[in-house]
Amino acid sequence: MTEEVEVGPTVVLAKTRGLLVIGDPLLGGGRRIGRVDDVWGSALDKLRQAISIAIERNLQPVIVADLLHETRDIGQLVPIIEIFKDKKPILVPRNCRWEEQNQGHVAAILEKANLTYIAGRDADRFQLNHSSGGKAKKMEVTCHTCWGGAERLEFGSRAFLRIPAMNLTIVHSNSLPLVDSSDGQTLLVAGRLLRLGPSEESQKVYVHEVTADGIEAIPLELTPIVFSGVSNSAEAAVNQLRNASLFVEMLRKSTEDIAEESGRESLLELIDEVCDSNKHDDYIRQLLLQLAKDTLEQETSLNS
Repeated sequence: MTEEVEVGPTVVLAKTRGLLVIGDPLLGGGRRIGRVDDVWGSALDKLRQAISIAIERNLQPVIVADLLHETRDIGQLVPIIEIFKDKKPILVPRNCRWEEQNQGHVAAILEKANLTYIAGRDADRFQLNHSSGGKAKKMEVTCHTCWGGAERLEFGSRAFLRIPAMNLTIVHSNSLPLVDSSDGQTLLVAGRLLRLGPSEESQKVYVHEVTADGIEAIPLELTPIVFSGVSNSAEAAVNQLRNASLFVEMLRKSTEDIAEESGRESLLELIDEVCDSNKHDDYIRQLLLQLAKDTLEQETSLNS
């Protein structure tokens, strides 16, 4: 059983082995992601699986997501509360929009109900302590958000977590979960827990255990999924555009310019911002991101 001890801006979580990093389950009643199966049930099942894994392995769950993306879905909060009542997670919302409590954001409601910690609001850092083989082990997690934390980011920036002792950064992303390491730095991309297109149908979806001993990818159980004809047609259309469309040529030039001036990550963040501003769903977002990435790879190949 986790024991919570508050020490100033630090919350100490005793008898806790480490973190279980969980991506965005993409919960939402009417999200158009090209699937015609029970998307809500599938998303909730993955969240339930993840929390069960955290309890079984004595880990602190960290959900790097907004959970519910549309205020109109707030009626779906009850099953989420049922899951969280057994294990209080740390929630890392994407940006400061969650603070607009009059908009009914799920993060604000869960915080007021004391069902979650909000990274950067309830603590600047979390300290996880436990003993193994008679030896005490400790891991510190620092919060970096635009509403507070160990470091206050520029307004509108995406929140992230750091584990300094491991040179590990935990971030949001619209991709499937993954771990990337280079030059002694490790990036844990929490990602999303739902597969969005036919090309992802055979891929596994992971949550990640993070302890002082390292990182372990834990696959979730997946159910068969059914994609609509619209989804398959959309993917075919993307392939056609990628190979022959004037639009791709225009995008290639724009991509090259933005990547040269601001870097590749800035381009992908720009697409995210545009989708957020125009309230595009994640299916459209994923198609745009994939198209941009493929264009960048094509440009790199041509220049090599």
